[in-house]
Amino acid sequence: MPEQGGSSKRFTRGTEDTHPDWSHDGTLILYEEGVGGVPRLSATAYESQGLISNRVCASGELAGYPMAEGRLSQDRNWIALETWPTGANHEIAVMTINCTNFRILTGDPSLDFDPAWRP
Repeated sequence: MPEQGGSSKRFTRGTEDTHPDWSHDGTLILYEEGVGGVPRLSATAYESQGLISNRVCASGELAGYPMAEGRLSQDRNWIALETWPTGANHEIAVMTINCTNFRILTGDPSLDFDPAWRP
């Protein structure tokens, strides 16, 4: 939707794309994409108008982890996210944008969700 308001237009191509998060400089959008019923994170440059997107952690150890509600750090080097690698308890984790330095921050037996960066 234009900054001044008006009609919105479709940006991504998936049917289960949700929870967008803009980078602070407005050039990148991180969003949740449903892949076979499992949430994964994808990113697209705003300039590409959503035509080119890249799945975050498409390969490697974290590729099978569900990742939801991703939030970019102000410097775009880190992502805070919701995950449940054991298939049960939802936790808040952080990792670098290139899928290294993955660390689960919470350990509460309740569901932890809606990560946010401190201002």
